[in-house]
Amino acid sequence: ELQFIVVTPMLCFIYLRWRTTAAVIISSICAFSVAATAWVTAHYDLDVYPASPSNATFMSTVYDKPYSRVLPYFLGMATLLLWDRLSRRGTLRVHVNVVLRCFVYVGAATAMSATVFGPWPLFRDGP
Repeated sequence: ELQFIVVTPMLCFIYLRWRTTAAVIISSICAFSVAATAWVTAHYDLDVYPASPSNATFMSTVYDKPYSRVLPYFLGMATLLLWDRLSRRGTLRVHVNVVLRCFVYVGAATAMSATVFGPWPLFRDGP
C-alpha cells in the first residue's frame, strides 16, 4: 500500500490544478483495476467468492496484487474529490446529528466485522 502514499499527493496536486484531468486519471486507474482483476479471474478460472474452498489460489493470484486493491482506494479518493467539488459550489449542505453519526460509524464497523469474521467458522479449517 505504500505506492499509494506516493501517488496520492501527485493526484491531489493534479486535482487542484486540473480537475478534469484528475477525474480522467482516477477513472482510468479504476477501469484498469476492474479490467485486470476480471482478466485474471477469467484466465485462471477463479470463483467469484474468494473464500471458497475450491479457490485456494485466489489470495495469491488476485488479492495480493496491488492492481486489485487499488479500486476501493481510488473510489474513496474520487468520492472525496466529488465531495470537495460539491461543497465548493455550495450545493452540498450536509448537517448530520452527532448521535446519528456515531450510530452510522458503529453500524459500518459492525457490517465490516460481520463481513470479515462472519464466514470464519466455515473456512477456518482450510480447503
